[in-house]
Amino acid sequence: MATLERIRNRMGILVSVVIGAALLAFILGDLFSSGRSFSTDQFEVAEINGQAVDYRNYDKRIETAM
Repeated sequence: MATLERIRNRMGILVSVVIGAALLAFILGDLFSSGRSFSTDQFEVAEINGQAVDYRNYDKRIETAM
């Protein structure tokens, strides 16, 4: 019985470590995959034929077209 109780007590720690590791992996994976999250090119929303499309310029053109 003491062994089962010890396993139950340690499972909380194990679950916490696994959830913490998964959360950390998710956050780090997102930062590394986007790569440009903190760069100055945050207004670039697309690239067409090798040219970057700036959100502000795109928004202006949409407004004038409507």
